[in-house]
Amino acid sequence: MEKKASSFSGQIGFVLAAAGSAVGVGNLWRFPYLAAKDGGGLFLLVYLVLVLTFGFTLLTSDIAIGRRTKQSAIRAYETMRPKWKFLGILTFLVPVLIMTYYAVIGGWITKYAAVYLTGQSAAAAEDGYFTSFITSPVSPVVFALLFMGVTAFIVYNGVEGGIERVSRYMMPILLVLAFFIVGIAKGSVLNTCTILVSGNSADRTRGMNTMHACYACGALLCPFLISAAARVSTTLAVLALAALGLVLWLVYLFTPMAGRAKAKEAVTDWSFLRSSRFWLLTGLLFCQNAAEQSVVGWMVTYFKDSGIIAGTLAAYTVTVMWGATLIGRLLIAFVFPLKQPRKAMVFMAFFCTAFYFAIMQTHSQLPAILLLFAFAFSMAGMNPTAVASAGGIQRRDPDALGHRQGS
Repeated sequence: MEKKASSFSGQIGFVLAAAGSAVGVGNLWRFPYLAAKDGGGLFLLVYLVLVLTFGFTLLTSDIAIGRRTKQSAIRAYETMRPKWKFLGILTFLVPVLIMTYYAVIGGWITKYAAVYLTGQSAAAAEDGYFTSFITSPVSPVVFALLFMGVTAFIVYNGVEGGIERVSRYMMPILLVLAFFIVGIAKGSVLNTCTILVSGNSADRTRGMNTMHACYACGALLCPFLISAAARVSTTLAVLALAALGLVLWLVYLFTPMAGRAKAKEAVTDWSFLRSSRFWLLTGLLFCQNAAEQSVVGWMVTYFKDSGIIAGTLAAYTVTVMWGATLIGRLLIAFVFPLKQPRKAMVFMAFFCTAFYFAIMQTHSQLPAILLLFAFAFSMAGMNPTAVASAGGIQRRDPDALGHRQGS
């Protein structure tokens, strides 16, 4: 009786496994420093062109051949045409050759994962640690064999029981890490913009509200742009997002960020951690972000799933909130400048709390939309005003937030 070939149990398993094979060590480890070394945005543009031409062509060809023949890499080409048997052998030899150095790099990753899990991260960060590891006659071989052993065990269990099962767990973890990295990138962008505004704005409150109004404007318009692109195709929507990211990268690449005179070196002073004002503003920003995300994420989804807000309108609920945020920040920046930011933040917090409780009690569409608008409007100036106030503390007391000039 002929043994049935191992296959994926469903489309999700195949997609996760394919994504796992595509998002390799090279994308996570080698790509960032090559992009920084070889042109930044220009390198990314060339990379995207190659992905959409050679990469997409090879991927779709491999999938089509596999579905047509339902054979292994070696026999698939022979099944299509006997003279193409050598192509199947080549497709087998290529990953074998790749595995010769992937096993080494996988051993490095396994070693550092073990180091960090056992709490030895400080030692791993020291100069010469990596060199001493790779020049050791035993340790690199042991960890490479350990990596190869785990890989062989997964492959031995077959497509469904091994590769697919592991991909179902590993890829969601990778997705969580991707969102974590996106969060770091978002925070880094906001912090960089804050530093630029801090150093080039006479009125920090107005400058911060203007900057965050620009942020709200982008958040307001981007969903419409991506939605329009998605009506054409999902691929166009993804490419539009990538293009916007490239534009952001190019803006930062060509933005003049010349530092101040380097007569004295800046030394970090952690005494600001003893400042009650620092922790008060930190707690305020934490609660503001928590409340904003709970309304934008959980509350809007609740209104949609419960049918309080119609499905077609629910898709634009967040846009309504960003519109209110944009209006509020522009009013603070140009129409009603805050002469007493602390009292203003107290009033903002009061109205945010009141509207939040009112939102939780509503059960009809129009009040829900109006209250979401009012909540976003009342919270609009909280974040930029709090950050501006922290900068005001720093200007009055340079040592309060950890910046002291070295002698």
